[in-house]
Amino acid sequence: MSLDCHASDIGAFWLGPDPHGVLARFPPAPMVTLDKMRLISDDVVDAYIAASGITIRDDAVERLKSDAKSGMPEAVALWEHLTTVPEWVDQDTIKRAQAFYWRNSDLLGILQLTTLVLGTSFAKIQKVLFSTGYLTAERSVFRRLIETSAWVNSMMFEDALLPEHQGWATTVKVRFLHGHVRTRIRKMAVKNPQVYDEKEYGVPINQEDMIHTILDFCSGPLMKMRAMGQLVTAQNTDDYLHMWRYVSYLSGVRDEFTPLTRGIDCCASFGYSFCLHNCVMTTTDETPRKLAQVLLRGMARGVAELRALEHTQAAKEPTSEAAKSRLLEDPKTQASVQRVQTFAHGVLTDIAIRLIGPQCTAYLALRRPTFGQRVAASLLIGWWWVASRISYYAPWLGSLIASVNRSRMARIESMTGVRMHKFDMKYEPK
Repeated sequence: MSLDCHASDIGAFWLGPDPHGVLARFPPAPMVTLDKMRLISDDVVDAYIAASGITIRDDAVERLKSDAKSGMPEAVALWEHLTTVPEWVDQDTIKRAQAFYWRNSDLLGILQLTTLVLGTSFAKIQKVLFSTGYLTAERSVFRRLIETSAWVNSMMFEDALLPEHQGWATTVKVRFLHGHVRTRIRKMAVKNPQVYDEKEYGVPINQEDMIHTILDFCSGPLMKMRAMGQLVTAQNTDDYLHMWRYVSYLSGVRDEFTPLTRGIDCCASFGYSFCLHNCVMTTTDETPRKLAQVLLRGMARGVAELRALEHTQAAKEPTSEAAKSRLLEDPKTQASVQRVQTFAHGVLTDIAIRLIGPQCTAYLALRRPTFGQRVAASLLIGWWWVASRISYYAPWLGSLIASVNRSRMARIESMTGVRMHKFDMKYEPK
């Protein structure tokens, strides 16, 4: 890794505005504990995939339900695990967390993108990305991010996480996707050991990886919201972590390992520990810089193409993918998309620079945007600051903001062809 940026600089992203206080209360996790977690998979899903022969193209929920009814032992064990709601789950708490999400969905989405940009520093993450082709091509980045957003959004409606409801089902599908990716990478590594070395990197998508990924959706963004001066109450924090603890349970995280049971500071310390533990896997070549730009430019391209679609009939009525492609291939449209992409890329880059700090900015070679792009970024951040206070002091306006965010996200999913009720992550390793 570059001498200008240490793993602790990357880890500081997860610690929030009081890093020394967090680490004093919750020292970094012992490396031996994290080593153990990298060797532990999602055994119950892996066992069912091996026994059933289910493929990535099957409807995971329907197939599992059918196999459980027929008495397949592996299916019965997994179905009972997924449909048994733990006693500690509180539905009222989850409802409050869902409402908090919709009031802040724009900012939470940007913070999750920033986490991905920073995550490109780790060679282990690069290994999975390159092994699957996931998020490594600018043209496909935005759709992959919208697919992930569709999963998160599907969980944020009332009762969505109850067994066999929409959010529960999409979470189960994501868990199966991870299981299929893990199985496929292992098979590829048998034929070509250079693809993935399990002795060096641990089990593909292991317990440490899964926990850190979950934290990227909850404690990481919450800590950054605090650092940005957003109004996040103690109840907001506890509610949101509680909901994601249940999501982590459905996703295959063992409760014995999760820091979500001990509060946000413990979660922040785990995120920091993950960076220290994996610093030897951080590359010194150009790969992190290239991947960071792929993510930022891919997101900006998606924003630009959506803007182009919004100004046409294609945004008003369902339109075929072929018609949308023809529109985006029009020379005038392409020129407009290029202009908007360039501007949006600078805005996203400026937000990322503010969040990840100077050392990581230099390490990823993020260039300072133009004055206009910095102003636009400041206006966005300022709006999020105002919106967090409006939601707190005028709840009815907070509900209005949430409603607008829900409608806009549904529109984006419609225009990109990713709909919540049809959500199915089918991407697999090549």
